[in-house]
Amino acid sequence: MTGNSFGSNDILNGGGGNDTLFVQLGAAGVAGPATLTDIEAVSANFSIAGATLTLLGATGVTSIETNGSSFAAEFSNIGSTTPMLKVSNSNTNTTFGFTTAAVAGTADAVKLSVSGAAAGTIKIDGVESIDITSSGAPNSLTGLTATSATKIMVGGDQAINFTAGVGGVITPLSSTVTMLDASANTASGAGVTATFGAALTATVTGGSGNDAIAVSNVLGSVSVAGGAGNDTITIENTLTTADSIDGGAGTGDVLATSPANAEAYNAPTTRTLVGFEQLSLMTQATNGASLVPLGLGADIARVNLVGGTGGAYTITGPASAFTVTTKGTLGGELTVKDTGTATTDALTVQNALASTVAQANLLNGVNLVSTGYETVTLNTGGVGTAGAVGQTIGTVTITPDTGLVSGALSVKGSNGLTMGATNAGTIDASGLVGTAGLTMTAAPTLATGATGTTITGSGIGSTDWLSRQRLDRRWRRCRHDYSRYW
Repeated sequence: MTGNSFGSNDILNGGGGNDTLFVQLGAAGVAGPATLTDIEAVSANFSIAGATLTLLGATGVTSIETNGSSFAAEFSNIGSTTPMLKVSNSNTNTTFGFTTAAVAGTADAVKLSVSGAAAGTIKIDGVESIDITSSGAPNSLTGLTATSATKIMVGGDQAINFTAGVGGVITPLSSTVTMLDASANTASGAGVTATFGAALTATVTGGSGNDAIAVSNVLGSVSVAGGAGNDTITIENTLTTADSIDGGAGTGDVLATSPANAEAYNAPTTRTLVGFEQLSLMTQATNGASLVPLGLGADIARVNLVGGTGGAYTITGPASAFTVTTKGTLGGELTVKDTGTATTDALTVQNALASTVAQANLLNGVNLVSTGYETVTLNTGGVGTAGAVGQTIGTVTITPDTGLVSGALSVKGSNGLTMGATNAGTIDASGLVGTAGLTMTAAPTLATGATGTTITGSGIGSTDWLSRQRLDRRWRRCRHDYSRYW
């Protein structure tokens, strides 16, 4: 039926069986039958702005759907919370409105199916619980507005983003929502993405995929249990020991927080932050501050400086392998220490700008001091949208644990590196690719007891320049580059 012929004089009765009414809303205004009985499914397509389908006279309906709509869909006067609500193949706003009697209780619950949605805000007011199934393909909503809902459950086998927003501005969940349970969602890869509003508290259970949950707006304590995927939990407001956050069973779970939170956090005797392998500082790290990531998670082996550093910065990392990445400029000397005594520890410092943005000299000529790590790798990063950008670093000081005379320095990446003096016993630039080369502006400084420095040049097509500050140099051929022993 069409919007122009579907009106208050129509009496529709489907009789026995499972019946479906297809409605084309092609005229603005409110349309709906006088009565609609024994028709189980109502599927509507909204092809004009300002159209509303009223179900005031409907009984026995088990599903209400907007399908393929090109304009905002609005259903009004739904008389029961029993029908399955469906948004299918539609990227427009959808409103499901109930009668006052239908949502008069304090524990009203509805089920919502989302399939083939790439945008649009879904509005469901008056109900306290929404059980959502994400199917068909990964779904993304501009927002989910539910001003009475306190609990959202997510199932299905596809990813869903509830708070994608518009133009990079995220639309958070309603502040009434205090619980998000995605344990029934079995999506692989991307999972459930949601940003909480200004709720008093928040309780989150993750699903099988890589969930991304932000609880920064929550006013009180949060409790998060991540799922099987590599989850990212963001909490940029106050982080205290009252917050219980478990990254889950993934191997790349990320705790994202502010530098102030991370730098000041003191782990309690019984840890309340567990299950994280990475720590991300979401803004510029504080000039002169120190960070002990193991205090925020015993398994953290990577720190991501999303905003770089505001000046000199010290990180005390774990033994074994540890990585520090930056997507912002380093503002001063970076000091990284380990916590063990093994002689096989490895540190990587990496320019982590994505290839989809313009590259920049993030290392910024600062000095690097490594204490306790025997091998240090400098990764200059990938080529950005505007091409390669040479990285610069000052002196590189490597002090291994007792038992080794000198450490090893490795340089890799697609951007060239200009560096000052280093006390490394070996310098290996064979990991530089493309036209990236190594330029040393000062001769290596030998550690006490060391007899020399071995230097291996970079790959074919690159250019390496080594400072001529020593007379006791011998040359050797290294592929198409010249390297030397100092």
